[in-house]
Amino acid sequence: MLSHILKSRYFLTACLVLLPGCVSDPDWHLPAFQNGPVCVYEGVAFSGDFESGRLTACEQTGTNQFSLYVRPEDTPINPSSWYAFSIDARSQADLSLTLTYIHGKHRYAPQISRDDGLTWAALPDAPEPGATSATISVDVRKGHTLIAAQPLFGLDHYRAWLRQAATRPGVAYQQIGVSEAGRDIEALTFGAEGAPVLVLMGRQHPPEITGALALEAFVGRLLESDPLAVRFRDGFRVAVAPVLNPDGVALGQWRHNTRGVDINRDWGPFTQAETRAARDWLASLGELAVAMDFHSTWKDTLYTQPDGADGSRPEFAGALSDRLVHSLGEGAPHRDASHNPDLATSKTWIHETYKIPALTYEVGDSTPGDETIRIARLAAEETMALLLGENE
Repeated sequence: MLSHILKSRYFLTACLVLLPGCVSDPDWHLPAFQNGPVCVYEGVAFSGDFESGRLTACEQTGTNQFSLYVRPEDTPINPSSWYAFSIDARSQADLSLTLTYIHGKHRYAPQISRDDGLTWAALPDAPEPGATSATISVDVRKGHTLIAAQPLFGLDHYRAWLRQAATRPGVAYQQIGVSEAGRDIEALTFGAEGAPVLVLMGRQHPPEITGALALEAFVGRLLESDPLAVRFRDGFRVAVAPVLNPDGVALGQWRHNTRGVDINRDWGPFTQAETRAARDWLASLGELAVAMDFHSTWKDTLYTQPDGADGSRPEFAGALSDRLVHSLGEGAPHRDASHNPDLATSKTWIHETYKIPALTYEVGDSTPGDETIRIARLAAEETMALLLGENE
């Protein structure tokens, strides 16, 4: 990999415009400051040149010490400061890496993979969020290491998941549109034809991977063969669009699509291909029962309408929250029944247009993966029971 990077067209590029410190130390054979997404030094190379990667520039500041600069796709922007890069080392080394954010602050605790993304672990002694830079220590071995803000969960993963799910009896795959850059927006449907539809959506915001993990676990529970899931699929239909912003996911964006738009603020204006595709897909589904949009934030949260809001099933959100509290106690997602009601989000637009409960299912950035899955499966069970009218 390192030999490949050494031949890269990015090798020895000019300094990044508007960034200070663009100097070359005469004692080093390679420039101290280099543009990304590929930076090559004696014995080590950094690269953000892969799906979901993001690395803007690098600067060597000392022996085995580097500053790695990360810039968002555009500004102004929500500071969901995503980063993802590889390290290729000629030998073992203890590296000190300072993540420096341009137009943002540190948010995500670094994750490391030494097996090309198959498994991930949190780096020890993770810096606290909130500062414009964060220094991490990485013990790299000879070869390839990945560092990312969250375990990578890219389009290849979704393609495999969607196609595997579509091999199951009664599960249908469809392309519901294309993104602004021409990437497919894909969906699954399963359950009773013509029945009321449970809508599940995700990845409007690219870095929100804990929410993506929850959506996958939620859908997996709906597809199981136990009596509750079978009864549910006999009485309801499920429609799943797991990646509404595929361009942002592929390009390692912090928040937006390729036209600089937060698509979860475009429900109503519908200026973007992604939201128009989602709108038209919803209109094609028939009677809608409940909609859930999966995201990530600082802690596990359900954003809902207030109890008794106009529309069908006005008590659904409150009942779901109560059941989760009953089962999980203090570990249950916090419910916020009045979050951003005036913004052009999917939650608000779907509720106002279809008069159904529409929830934003938020998972904490640092919620452990096994806990995320456990809670999502329980939420799926309680959703099925509530929609079927079954008591606890």
